[in-house]
Amino acid sequence: MTRIERPIDIARLGDEWLEADGFGGFTSGTVGLARTRYPLSMQRYAPDLTYPDITANLLSFDTNPWPTWCIALGDTSTSVVVETFVAKASGECVLRWRLDGAAASGFMLKVRPLLSGRDCHALHHWNEAFNFNATETGADRVAWQPYGDVPVIHAATNGEYTHAPDWYRNFCYERERERGLDFTEDLATPACSASI
Repeated sequence: MTRIERPIDIARLGDEWLEADGFGGFTSGTVGLARTRYPLSMQRYAPDLTYPDITANLLSFDTNPWPTWCIALGDTSTSVVVETFVAKASGECVLRWRLDGAAASGFMLKVRPLLSGRDCHALHHWNEAFNFNATETGADRVAWQPYGDVPVIHAATNGEYTHAPDWYRNFCYERERERGLDFTEDLATPACSASI
């Protein structure tokens, strides 16, 4: 079990975690939420820009029973708990956000999925072939298939889906740069899901 309490040891922010599905798939990231190798959250752009830099608000990180962060919301008494886990039986990746604290209302969460369509040994770059189209598969479900030869991505949400296709460019993966590999990537976002 890893637990980080404030003040955070800056040297630990780059430590990595990995949550596997048992079928060869996984989700991973860093304690400090900056992506150094694979996509997850807080963004580092090439050459050396981190935005938004929320490391000063990171209250704790725990891997038991799955990767969980607690992040302070500014100078309020409210924090957000962020959890990610992989359901071993189905291979589904679950992301969950929960508000805690005295002022746990009046906030809006906006989530933008960042998609590629590549294996873990390649990087994705802007291209016109990316398919942003969404298929609604229910009142709270949507699906995307970025390319015809990759699996469909299914998402379930209790938020409001807004189709808003765009590209985010020049993500910088620090560990890949350290290894002398290609370290910049472009990712597509087909939508924004918002909930209160």
